[in-house]
Amino acid sequence: MYSLMDHDDFTKTRKALLATSAFLLLVNHLQISGDSLTVVGLMFKLDKSVILGFGSLFLIYFIYAFAFRAFELYMTRKITEVRQGLKEVREDIEKADETSSALRWELLQRAKHTLSVVEGATVKLQSSVMIGLEVGPPLVLAIYTGCSIGAISAARSFLSL
Repeated sequence: MYSLMDHDDFTKTRKALLATSAFLLLVNHLQISGDSLTVVGLMFKLDKSVILGFGSLFLIYFIYAFAFRAFELYMTRKITEVRQGLKEVREDIEKADETSSALRWELLQRAKHTLSVVEGATVKLQSSVMIGLEVGPPLVLAIYTGCSIGAISAARSFLSL
């Protein structure tokens, strides 16, 4: 099940989204008889709406992650195309004999500058993916959970025992 939670790249995120969606469709169409499940002497109450609600959190996250990874994939391909095109232009400029050396130098500098801008955009894209996908959602969920369960007061109460 852990491999289905992985979202390191576009393909893994797509698989996680599909698996979560399929699981929720299955749970939604299950006919649950009775309201409890006994495992090793422990009785668990089953509530279909709770299962669907909890699963929906994963679904929402994986939709978000999938959209983020799709954008990352698109931008990475575009940046790679631009980078390759600039490298080819730079190589052509370096090979050109008929161009004056001043013009050749100016074109080469412009190509190098544009390439450095593309490299900067790559770094910004990687940073935004890290913050928007790897850091932000877990942090928001942890803060929400802490507020929902009253974590600070529970910790104080526990520490005062």
